[in-house]
Amino acid sequence: MLKPGWRVNSAARSHSGAAVSVTVAGICYYKTRPVTAIRTIIQGGIMATTKNEQTVTDFFEALSNNDLDKVGKMFHKHATWTVMAQGIPGAGEHKGRDNIIKKFIGPIRATFEDGGPRLEVSNVIGKGNVVLAEAVGRGRLKNGKDYHNLYAWAFEFKGSRINALREYMDSQYVTTLQD
Repeated sequence: MLKPGWRVNSAARSHSGAAVSVTVAGICYYKTRPVTAIRTIIQGGIMATTKNEQTVTDFFEALSNNDLDKVGKMFHKHATWTVMAQGIPGAGEHKGRDNIIKKFIGPIRATFEDGGPRLEVSNVIGKGNVVLAEAVGRGRLKNGKDYHNLYAWAFEFKGSRINALREYMDSQYVTTLQD
């Protein structure tokens, strides 16, 4: 069921009858079927048009649900995750899938209540082996402070796995949350 006020505004079709674009709630989705666009909107997701874009949306869902096993399986064995900031917990480059999960993501997420923060993705766009994403992270730290940060992410793929991830955020904001 669509949310109140949402409806399929239009569905353009090619000569073969395949859907070329669908507009739902003012957002145009290309190369999709109306039911796919509707299902994605209902689920609160982002329409992925490539396999790598889908992996990125799956990554954010798994990370938000604190499913670190699933997150780990998305990374290449020798992957890197670089927090493009200085002077904050986790800053710098983290090498190797196991190290990323056990010594970086796990400890960072453990500073939040209920395994937060939840990441709400607003944009995903990819070309070739690179996918870029924008997101907002929301949660509550164990020190009682609310967390609301803006992110940009750059993913590089090797085959079907994430090989390099660069995370950009408002690092000044993060410093205001530290005890």
